[in-house]
Parts: sequence; structure tokens; C-alpha cells
Amino acid sequence: MPTIAKPLWEPQEGPQTKFFYSVEDEVFYGGAAGGGKSDGLLGVALRQVSHPQYRALILRRTLKQLKKAGGLIDKAHRLLHKVAHWNGEDNKYIFPTGAEIHFGYCDTDKDVYQYQGSEYSVVCFDELTHFSEYQYTTIRGFIRPFGTGLVQLIRSASNPGGVGHAWVRKYFIDAMAPYEVVRSKEGLTRQFIPAKVKDNKILMERDPDYIKRLEALPEPWRTALLDGDWNIFSGQAFPEWSWDTHTCDAFELEHWFPRLLCIDWGYTSKACALSLVRTPERRYFYREFYTSGMRPKDFAERLIDTHTEPSGRLENIQRVVLDRSCFAQTGSPQTIAEQMDEVFQRGGWTLEESDSRDRIGRKMLWHEYLRSTPLRPVKPRPPVDDYWAERFRLEGPSAIHEYEALGVEEVLPQLQIFRPSQGGRFGCPHLIRTLPSLVLDEKKVEDVDTHQEDHPYDAGGYGLKAMDYRAPKKPMEILLRERMEQVTDRSTIHLSRAAAEDSIRKQLTEGSGKRIFYRERPRPF
Repeated sequence: MPTIAKPLWEPQEGPQTKFFYSVEDEVFYGGAAGGGKSDGLLGVALRQVSHPQYRALILRRTLKQLKKAGGLIDKAHRLLHKVAHWNGEDNKYIFPTGAEIHFGYCDTDKDVYQYQGSEYSVVCFDELTHFSEYQYTTIRGFIRPFGTGLVQLIRSASNPGGVGHAWVRKYFIDAMAPYEVVRSKEGLTRQFIPAKVKDNKILMERDPDYIKRLEALPEPWRTALLDGDWNIFSGQAFPEWSWDTHTCDAFELEHWFPRLLCIDWGYTSKACALSLVRTPERRYFYREFYTSGMRPKDFAERLIDTHTEPSGRLENIQRVVLDRSCFAQTGSPQTIAEQMDEVFQRGGWTLEESDSRDRIGRKMLWHEYLRSTPLRPVKPRPPVDDYWAERFRLEGPSAIHEYEALGVEEVLPQLQIFRPSQGGRFGCPHLIRTLPSLVLDEKKVEDVDTHQEDHPYDAGGYGLKAMDYRAPKKPMEILLRERMEQVTDRSTIHLSRAAAEDSIRKQLTEGSGKRIFYRERPRPF
């Protein structure tokens, strides 16, 4: 490894030192607020300024964030104003050796191209969770040193939260233990170094009350910023999410349960298809197909394949709900919906357009289905007194159904998601991964930010809005078979069958096999 001169800045003992001297290709320094992450990035950028051909790039999502008080440019000014020249027009420091440190931004995905062809030995991302995965991986691919003897490094730091929370957590937090080194298929090594506020001894000496102010923050800010907890963070779109509550092990589904398929289409971006089933108790997302780069017909063919049971029978998908943009005429001979429909018709599936215009309403629907606490206390069912008897007589079945609903606890939550099964037939891993990581839009605070991985969320919303709210009932032939299995006297089989059919028919038409009897009251004159 090339010899690196003594830096202009020295790290503090502990995680910051490990971050500064790490030799891995990609290192993420993240977690709690006040851990010295920004200082660590600036220190890494200064490591090789003794080389005349050295170039480093420090990025934030916007230039305004870089220039704000206490930001990286402000920190650099305080540290370098006597040892390097500041070029305000190009936002870079030029050192006497000829080395340069550039400060840049990448607000949108299109902004990555301003760095194409650049020759940077070190690229640092401040607040990495504010960047999309595309921005990070694309700019990472542009890195190349201009001179010999330079070390190529990708360094980043961040707190939990932001539009990139999901992919950062997947890439750095969930993929490895702290300080563990993982090697990618391309041969690049990466490492995660956690940061805690108590690791920053300088901050603790200058501001002893900093921890007290973090402890006084409301949730989820307190847990996210004080503990660096990646399971909870500020701006989370669905803070009610719980792995234990909202996911379940896969189980075999009755063939008569109503099912539908909901699709958020994409070719360059991801395409997501979720299978939704309605049981008498609740709804379940039980299967997922998540891919990109597939033609509409090929995508539909794969869905037919994945919904073919081991016996060869095709699942009874009653409806296929597709993103309404797929029905638009774009100048091609066939719309995306028409191409898929050709395949679905062979399986007897009915394709329909999603109701995807009301984004706020769709998000509220997700909240309702994820709700795990009753809206109001459950009161015990009262006795049938004169009040109810009079209502039964005047209103009939509607009053009876209202009475029967009293004292019945809701089955909560109304939605659960199948965890991946060993056989691979069931499970929605990407929905489980992305849903709790979605963040709110900073400008439209009632909606989720559309710059993140929201394809499973959109597809699921289409399905929840299209699925019948009424609980399914067993078909006549299944109920009749179950009743007949209970008949022990074979000599009365015909009589029992007639009685069973009459009882089941009343149950299916009236909505309940239970009748409420009450005495007739004399009507007043």
C-alpha cells in the first residue's frame, strides 16, 4: 500500500480512528447523531493531499446543505483557511501541492452525469440516506485516480432515515455485522462502522448537555438519533409497522378463498406483482414477483407460471389489477395492458385498471389495514331488552346484524404478509423489506416520497383498494360435504341432505345461521 503522509487532521480514538484508517473499498460510518461522522469524512478527504494529482469529491444531496452553517464547507473553512486556497466559484480547495478537494451535490438522478469522466481518488457521501441507490452506485462507478500511487476510497456517513434508508440498511447494516468485511461479486470490500455520540469526546467536552437534549426529543427522533437504531427513524411513513405483528409464516390457502393479483409495472425501474387473498379472518399478501427488464408478455407468462400449483392447476385469480398508466396509448400498436391481457386471457384471468389517482387515500388505506389497536373499547353485548325488541320488530335484519356485531372484537391487524417459505412458493420479501423503510415526502407530508423504492407499496395499495371488503363464505358444495360427513345414520342420508341444504341456503342468504328470538310486545293505541 502506498505511503500516506501525516494528515492535517487527526481522528479521535475509537470508531473514528477505525473509519479513518480503514483500507476497505467502501466504508459506511453511521448511526447516532453527534458521532463525529462529518468530521471523519473531511479527515478522510485530506489523507492524500500531499500528492499533486490527488482529487477528492465530497457530496451532499443539495449544495444548500453543503453551505449551511455547520456543514462540511463551513467545517473545511475553519480547518483549511490557512493552508489551502478556496475557489468559491467552483466550490473547491486547492492545496500548495496542487491537490484539490471538490464539494458537489446530486439533487436528482440526472445530476450524476456531471461527474462522468471525472478523475477522483476519493468520493465521500455525507448523509448517504438522502441519496438514491442509483446515485450512489453510478457515481461510485465513475471513480478513477489520475496519477499513480493514489488509494481509491469510497466513504459515506449518515443517520437513519431519509429516502435511501432502505437500500443503505440492506447494503451496509443487514449485510454484515459491525466492523465485519464483506466482499462483493465484483471483488470490492465494504465495511460498516457504527457511531455513537459518546464516541465523540471533543463534543462531550464542548457541550456536556448534548446527550440530554437528544434524550428530550420525542419519538422516533430520540431512538433514531440517540441510539442510531435503524429499525425506527424520523419521517417513517408507517411507524406502526411491526415484524411480529404484520408478518406471518406461510400456510396453505383454501382454493375457494377470493384472490387477486395487483401489479405496479416497470421495465427500466422495478416491476412488482403481489398476490392478495381474502380469508374469513383477514387479508394476506402471500406471493411476490419482483424484477426489471422484462417485456410485458414475458412478465405475464412468468406470473402464470408462478401461480400454477404443483398439481398443475392454475390458481383461481379472480381479478388482475394493473397500474392505470399501462392502459395509456403511447404510439405502439398495443398498450402494455393489451400485451399482458393476451396472456392472462388464456388463463381465464380478468384484467382491470387500478384506481391509482388518490395517493393520499391509498396511504390511509394502508394505515387502516396495518392498525393493530382497536379504535374504541369493545363493550359487552347487552341483553335483549325492550329497546332492542322494538328495533328488531321495526327494522328487521338490519337491526339484528347491528346487535350481533356488538361485543365482537376486531381481528387485528386486518392485513398480514407471508414471510418467505423454504420451498419458495410463498413469501413477499421485498414488500417486507421496503414497507417499513418508506419515508414521507418533505413537501407533501401526507404522502410517501416517490424517489424511493415504493413499487411494492404502490402495487399493494392497488390490491387493497380493489379487494372486496366483505369476508368470503364457504361455497355450498363444501359446506354440504362437511355436514354430510357428520351424518352417522346412513338410513337418513336423504332426509339429512335435504335438511342440510335448507339450513345452508338460509345461512348463505341471510348472512348468519344464528337467529335472535324475542317476544312480541302489544302495540300501543
